[in-house]
Amino acid sequence: MSTTKDASLAILLEEMDRNEVHTAVLVAVEGIVSNAAVAKARKEHPNRFLTYCCANPLTMTADAFRKVYVEGGFVGIKFHLRLHHVPLDERTRSFFRALADLQPVLLVDAWFSDADSDADVRALSDFVRQLPGLRIILAHAGGFRFQDVLPLVQHKHIFVDLSYVLNTFKKHKKELLISAFMRQLADVPVDKILFGSDFPEYSITETKGLLFALLDEYRLTNLRKQIVEENYVRLMSHDL
Repeated sequence: MSTTKDASLAILLEEMDRNEVHTAVLVAVEGIVSNAAVAKARKEHPNRFLTYCCANPLTMTADAFRKVYVEGGFVGIKFHLRLHHVPLDERTRSFFRALADLQPVLLVDAWFSDADSDADVRALSDFVRQLPGLRIILAHAGGFRFQDVLPLVQHKHIFVDLSYVLNTFKKHKKELLISAFMRQLADVPVDKILFGSDFPEYSITETKGLLFALLDEYRLTNLRKQIVEENYVRLMSHDL
């Protein structure tokens, strides 16, 4: 997995300033952006970033990861299922349960293609439901399997972010999927929906622009500020 897009810090800060984003979440992804690079960015721009550390339970113990997390000043953990191919079993759950006292947000890759099996989706659903001691964000809202993933927000500790999904549907001219997604999103408790751009794959400008246009189209304009800003502030305040 790699990106051909410019993921430089200068470009990101320029995008943030253009869109009046004071503080953004910066996420490490193993093999692309290291934990050390993300921690360095936060130290250089302490008021601009909240940072998430990438975790791979196959290559690191919970105790070793705890040291990296605490020393790096991270506030969340990125768990990338497609990249790591980690089994969603009790050993993996135990890894994250051992970190619950740190009160991290766990950002779980939840992108499914239309080729992924029902068993894959059920495995993720079972995994996150069995970690009620963690605040969990399902990144990409399930992708092509959003019908199965969006209902998971009925659990108090589970949220979804809208990164990558709508822009990818738009890129591939999946207008019917966009329509179905937005109709289902309208039935999701709004306080469980978070904005994400998946920079650099999609810029903040194009992601926010598409989201706002769709919210307007589906008469949800009044939800803009809550989705883009207020819900995440509330999530980080532990006021759930």
